[in-house]
Amino acid sequence: MPKPLQVISVKGHFFGGSDITKDRSGHYWFAGRKGMCRYDGKQTQIFKDPLADKEEFYTKARASSDGKVWFKTSLGFSLSYFDPKLQKIVRIADSALVIKKYLSKHGCNFLYPDQKGILWIGLNEVGLLRFDPALDNVAQVTPNKINVNGIVEDADHNLWLATNQGVQKYTPSTGKFTVFLHDPLNGESLSNNQPMSVGLRQNGDILVGFSNQVNVLTPSTGKVKHILLHSVPENNRVVNFATDREGNDYFTHGYLVYRYNDREGLLRMDLTPTGRFAFAMMIDSQNRLWVGNAKYVRVYDLNQTQRTQLFHPIFLTVNGSVIKDNTENYSYVRDEKGIPIVTLQEGDNLTIYSAPAAPAKLYEYKQLLDGASDNGLTFSTMANRVTYNQMEAGTFKFTTTQRVSANEWKEVGYLKIIVIKPFWKEWWAILFYLVVGFLVLYLGFKEWQKRRKLRKELRQRQQETEVLKRVDEMKTHFFSNLTHELRTPLTLILNAAEQLEATNANASAAPRIKSIQQNSHQLLRLINEMLDLTKKDAGKLEVFETIGNPIQQTAQILGAFESMAGKKKLSLTFSADDSGLAYFYDHDKLEKIVYNLLSNAIKFTPEGGKVAVNAQILSQQVFLLKVNDTGIGVAPEKLPHIFERFYQADASFTRQYAGTGIGLALVKELVEMMGGTIKAESILALGSSFVVELPLKESTAAQGTAAPVSFEFTPSVSHVNEASEARNPSDKPLILVIEDNEELRHFLVESLQTTYQVKAASDGQEGIAIALESLPDVLITDVMMPLADGYEVIQTLKNDERTSHIPMIVLSAKSSFDSKLKGLAFGADEYMSKPFSLSELLIRVKNTIAIRQKLLLKIGTSTPLTPELTASIPPILVEKEQLFLQKIRNIILQNLAEESFEIETLAQKANLSRSQLYRKIQALTQQTPSQFIHQVRLERANELLKEGNLNVTQVAYEVGYSSQSYFSKMYQEYYGYSPKKDKV
Repeated sequence: MPKPLQVISVKGHFFGGSDITKDRSGHYWFAGRKGMCRYDGKQTQIFKDPLADKEEFYTKARASSDGKVWFKTSLGFSLSYFDPKLQKIVRIADSALVIKKYLSKHGCNFLYPDQKGILWIGLNEVGLLRFDPALDNVAQVTPNKINVNGIVEDADHNLWLATNQGVQKYTPSTGKFTVFLHDPLNGESLSNNQPMSVGLRQNGDILVGFSNQVNVLTPSTGKVKHILLHSVPENNRVVNFATDREGNDYFTHGYLVYRYNDREGLLRMDLTPTGRFAFAMMIDSQNRLWVGNAKYVRVYDLNQTQRTQLFHPIFLTVNGSVIKDNTENYSYVRDEKGIPIVTLQEGDNLTIYSAPAAPAKLYEYKQLLDGASDNGLTFSTMANRVTYNQMEAGTFKFTTTQRVSANEWKEVGYLKIIVIKPFWKEWWAILFYLVVGFLVLYLGFKEWQKRRKLRKELRQRQQETEVLKRVDEMKTHFFSNLTHELRTPLTLILNAAEQLEATNANASAAPRIKSIQQNSHQLLRLINEMLDLTKKDAGKLEVFETIGNPIQQTAQILGAFESMAGKKKLSLTFSADDSGLAYFYDHDKLEKIVYNLLSNAIKFTPEGGKVAVNAQILSQQVFLLKVNDTGIGVAPEKLPHIFERFYQADASFTRQYAGTGIGLALVKELVEMMGGTIKAESILALGSSFVVELPLKESTAAQGTAAPVSFEFTPSVSHVNEASEARNPSDKPLILVIEDNEELRHFLVESLQTTYQVKAASDGQEGIAIALESLPDVLITDVMMPLADGYEVIQTLKNDERTSHIPMIVLSAKSSFDSKLKGLAFGADEYMSKPFSLSELLIRVKNTIAIRQKLLLKIGTSTPLTPELTASIPPILVEKEQLFLQKIRNIILQNLAEESFEIETLAQKANLSRSQLYRKIQALTQQTPSQFIHQVRLERANELLKEGNLNVTQVAYEVGYSSQSYFSKMYQEYYGYSPKKDKV
């Protein structure tokens, strides 16, 4: 392939528009997929029609005498041109007649601006249009049912048309048509009546393009000369014609470019890379040939381009892939003598597609690979191919020979094939393998020794890790137990202080009581912080997100510091930009973050200072919290350490401000757990500023649905009026308290026995035994207890039909969210964390008894449950109690005729003691067992009377009454009328 003068390409641009044209300014235009590409000899520029469909590409670019460049898109439903004055593409309006009536319905096939500025348009079904852009005038020239595929103008201004009805000559001045058609009886007529393109020769003859052939039509005689072509791939159309200054004609056909003249005939021009279609072609005034394929436009000097071998491969495939561009595995080039050379790898499969450069009527061609066992290729007028599989390494010669008639074969060209042996088969590669193998063995031995040593060290480290792990587990267990032990006395302290506050009328004692409460709460917070840090180290501290408003929660926490700030005469301000939206975030951790930052700010700010808090929700759903104070500040060298655990900016024994050094460390770790950041700035003696950013997840819930935050200070609740609640001991509900701490157990008993009957147990097993025996109305239990923990107590009693109805309240030092969920999952009705408020506990006990009594009464009377009850009681509990009552009813019905069937017999058959049966039946029905037996007898009697098969006396005996008068009396009391009324 000769070397081109230029190779033009645009990244991402597909030169597939089948046209190249040159405008009046000397610019070259290439139609393509991404737009119209203009080339000024140095650089390219892409122009696009902004209104064109994205799926369309640009085709048929033609320059007109007024400097415009006309083009159409692939669908042909629109018409556009490049305006050199506006330097942009202008689209003919859809409302224009040429678009509205013709192009939008039939589509444009071809554009041809003539020398007078008239645009001739070829369409399907309509034929030829004459469009005058200056006057916006359009006229149909040909009759309907004609497709115009190509247009060219001769020297006499006649238009030659390639149509589906042969070649037609149109004379615009007279309007006359001359038609040239295929005549089966005339060998000098057109090959067929479906020409695809037309071109003009220098001598005035017309070139007509078909599939796999070109016709040369002489207008004066009407005679046609046929030129047959070899097609690769098969059945390609001739779409472009051009003529050089010497009168040679050029046309594109599939992968090939041909040159033709009457003296030499048909010649192959090897001008496109193998495997690339020749889409577009043009010859300029400098006798340069422009050939465009999908990726490039190549420019050749026809004055220097020589004809190639008489025969050469049209394209090659290696392992099924067409060689289009050279790669590291194979290449296709020509040497300085024009000999084609293909380079590939050993073991590749090579397929050669070939065709002669001239018709095989005069010449016979043959190709043969040196050393191959086949007979090569012998060509006729059709395309041929040969495949060589698993090529061996070496240099081969694929020779082309020809002969005329029966003369001897003569070599006219060849293809040089170089098959490269893989480098790993070379002698130096084998030597390299041996050296590498030796090194691998040596290094493998050294690695084995190293690994052996590492395994020994690893075992030692694993042992050390196990020891550290056990130490961490012991530490976590220790802190958990310590927290439990500390929470119990704190509960006693807080409730004792609460009672003193409620009963002590001495005003001088009130501040001391308040101090006890505040310091107890402070100790509780410190315990919680220590436990959180321990859980964080053990990987057990998790983020639990619930819906709420962080700004409203911050404002509530701030309210708890008003009295503290007032004592120090501090100005405590809060500003916020609250949108009222709800978000998902961890309420508990945010409370600890805000509390610690505010506590630090107030603690380290002298009297008369200022503490300012600002909160807002940023647009990226980030909660921004700023806490600024005018306190003592932190020295620059100490500021980077303030978030370290147990770090004290003032570590002397005489420091003015006390602290543990874990508050800010906990804040930083909680912020990072929630995916946020915290920054601190401080100037010594001027104050500090803390900025926290926490990511939020916006909730789809309505605004204002966030729940209020609960703080750990003593609630202001009304005290139980013991005098009004006191009842006869036999009427008081029975409360069972299970608590292993003796002081707390006694405290609870003393607090409850003024209103309720109270029993107590010191461990889980004892509590289970008492509960099964006495069937209390409410059970209050701790979680961490000897012999059986609180979860086992709940599970045992909830699974026993004798005690399944008893509501249970858990009091536990385990205050984590997952501990609460676990308790509720086992069946607890309430879960309260230690330390707890006694007043709150009394209210919860009272409410629990009231709700349970309403529920059990509904179950006992088979009345439908209200939504309030179904929302607060698990469905499985309702089902259990209904099944128990049905069981008792069935026992009574099975023994209905026995007048002597009494409570003792019923309890025995129900596997209950008399007292258990009594409390269970009374709890479920608000009746004694005897009353319940009568109820079942009378309800059965009512059914028998309504059936009408028995009289009143027989029904009385049937349901266990020997006295008809007694039966009638009981029936009258229960139903309010005589049994005779129900007798059918």
